[in-house]
Amino acid sequence: MAAKAKRKILIALGLMLAGESGGVEQALAQRAQAITYAGKLDRRNPRDGEIYASYPIQLTAGKRYEIGVDSEAFDPAMTLTDPDAEVIADDDDGGEGNNALLDFSPTRSGTYRVRVKAVDGAKPGADYKLTLREVRPLPAPIKAKPQSTTALRLETYGGTLEASDGEIRGKYEDEFIFHVNSGQTMLFFLKSDAIDPVLQIFDAQGKTTDQPITQDDDSGGGKNAFIAFTPDTEGDYIVRVTSANNGETGAYALRAAAMPES
Repeated sequence: MAAKAKRKILIALGLMLAGESGGVEQALAQRAQAITYAGKLDRRNPRDGEIYASYPIQLTAGKRYEIGVDSEAFDPAMTLTDPDAEVIADDDDGGEGNNALLDFSPTRSGTYRVRVKAVDGAKPGADYKLTLREVRPLPAPIKAKPQSTTALRLETYGGTLEASDGEIRGKYEDEFIFHVNSGQTMLFFLKSDAIDPVLQIFDAQGKTTDQPITQDDDSGGGKNAFIAFTPDTEGDYIVRVTSANNGETGAYALRAAAMPES
């Protein structure tokens, strides 16, 4: 099937879904499971001249952490490496304003390392603040069980975001597991009249680092979300239902359909 024709079909099916019913110098303080360190950019990479700082942090498997870098002197970005020195996550503007913030759930305990750099070319000695906070683990994802199915195999999963759900950076979330074959296209549509819905899709690695494979906010018409997802690898994928704004609660309908294989 030509890519252009397939794209038209995906858009049409998306609209159909929408229409369905329904170093660091010292540790300064530790308060409420948060540790804050004051640091300076104090190293220069001999290969590219980049100014940076690096700090080791001890993390425990099975726990969940927020790692933030704030600065008034520069626009900070950070990378996180595992105990084998492999880069496993990075962020630039995930925090307030231009600050960086990562949500991370390690699968093994050990010494990880946060590397801080400036996006805007800060000078050596520029100050920053690194914060490590342990936060409540997220609930286990729900094995997807449809409430209804149409003749086109459109499956509907109802739910409600509420304050007792998992929470990431002030936004509540529910998660569903879908098994998707390699090369299969799954269509996901998230509709709500109570919240501004956001869809995110993760594999196992992305779930750990809170970095989705893909995400969408408003492609489903109005404030609704729509994703056409075609993985290269067969497996279980996590579909997260969340909101665009902090503290939003209310009912939603997640609809899923598998495109016929050509």
